Amino acid sequence: MICKNCGQEIEDSLNVCPKCGYEFSSEEKEAEETAPEEVTEEKAEEETMQEEETAEAETEPEASEEETEESAEGESEEETAPVDETETKPEAESATEETPETEVTEEVVKSAPVKKEKREWFRWFCYALLGVLSVIAVIAFLYETSPLTQYRRTVADAETALSSHEYEEAIAHYRKAETYQVDHEDLSETIRSVYDAWAKENEEKNDYEAAIAVYEKAIGDFPKNAMEYDTKIVGNYVSWANYVAKLNEYSPESKEEADAILFDAKIKGYSVDDAIEALDARYQYQENMREIDDLANSIARALDNGNTEEAMGYLRMAQSQLSGNDFYAEEHELSRSYPYVVEVKRRNKPYVAFYPYAADGELRETYIAYYGNLVENQRQGSATVLISIFKAESYEYIDDIYTAEWVNDLPQGEFSEEKTVRRGVFDSNDVTFYRISGRLKDSYYDGEIVFTDKENVSYTAQFARGMASLYKITDPLAEGKNVIAVNEDKTKWITYTEEELHSPQGVKRGVIPEVNQ
Repeated sequence: MICKNCGQEIEDSLNVCPKCGYEFSSEEKEAEETAPEEVTEEKAEEETMQEEETAEAETEPEASEEETEESAEGESEEETAPVDETETKPEAESATEETPETEVTEEVVKSAPVKKEKREWFRWFCYALLGVLSVIAVIAFLYETSPLTQYRRTVADAETALSSHEYEEAIAHYRKAETYQVDHEDLSETIRSVYDAWAKENEEKNDYEAAIAVYEKAIGDFPKNAMEYDTKIVGNYVSWANYVAKLNEYSPESKEEADAILFDAKIKGYSVDDAIEALDARYQYQENMREIDDLANSIARALDNGNTEEAMGYLRMAQSQLSGNDFYAEEHELSRSYPYVVEVKRRNKPYVAFYPYAADGELRETYIAYYGNLVENQRQGSATVLISIFKAESYEYIDDIYTAEWVNDLPQGEFSEEKTVRRGVFDSNDVTFYRISGRLKDSYYDGEIVFTDKENVSYTAQFARGMASLYKITDPLAEGKNVIAVNEDKTKWITYTEEELHSPQGVKRGVIPEVNQ
């Protein structure tokens, strides 16, 4: 049996539909049993019509309200089609229950235009947004490709490279930035400063060859500044040669390399003649110093062997070298410092030190050799001193050698001295020789001093801190002379000049300049 309300098939024995609760009357039940197929066909036809109406509602949302009502009336007529009047009530109830479906359809139809309006608004919003983004993209493109932006970005890249000491890359960026600028003057100065910084960094590393290459590149970029860069290139060639020379302690091998550097500069047309001359003088200066070192060792060896004449000969040669070096240092404004100390090895004393000496009437190119010990550059202990002096006003050559005990850089106490005074040329026969002994007080003769001449005749003198006492001699030959020493029987004597008499006498200890030259 089929329920007319919901169309569900139920058992014939039931009076109530278990699905929708519809209660069948006895007349409906009998009619259902007598014509089941007819009712079924009507129900199927009804369901088919409902499905078609639903489909039409979905496909035709803009259908009018009248068409919807006509459709609903048609459905009512078809539902009431059966001839049997007894079925009118259930069919009416079924029609009444189906009314909500019609209302739903009407609601769907009415809501469709609203959805269409929303879609149209969204479409126009998208168009507007796309337009705005397009404008922004165009503005961004124009900004990115503008000369000013490119210039600023390229300059920033150059500064970044410069901070990383990538000078060549920085110059390339600045050159590229120039293509975006009309006025290049400021940027050109910046590029020149990069070249200078690049070369300066190489100079600080003593890589003068690289610095020269940088300045040569700068000339290519700035030919109008060629003279300025030429001067800097010459300076680097000179510094390079001197660096090689000094690094190798002015050895003969390093001189060949240094000369080759300056010769290369000369081939390129740079003026380096003065530099070549100065470097040669510097090598001669250092060669002199090496010879002085050798002469110091020779002096020590001769004194250890008791050969004072040989030692004095080595001193004269050393004085010549020292004098030449002082002249070179003064001419080239080089610093000098005395004493010049040479450590001698395998000798009786540890050091030979040279001190300058100058006094009134004596040439300043005079140097004293000290052979002994030094404590913090002060002479201490037993030592031997060699002196060779030329007096220009009297044309006298004085060779003096003495041994004494030194305390606080001054000779004190017992001493022995050999002094030779030669007047005229070296082959002159006017020669005075004395061996002198006694005591010293702060380098001056003090107390009884004994002079012994080359004939072994001894003379006694009295001194008080360098000032001599006079002897009164009755011999007419001594009348009017300053006799300061006499032999035992006073038949021979030694005289001083007025200058000697009024000047403290003693040993010459060398003068250390107050300010090193």
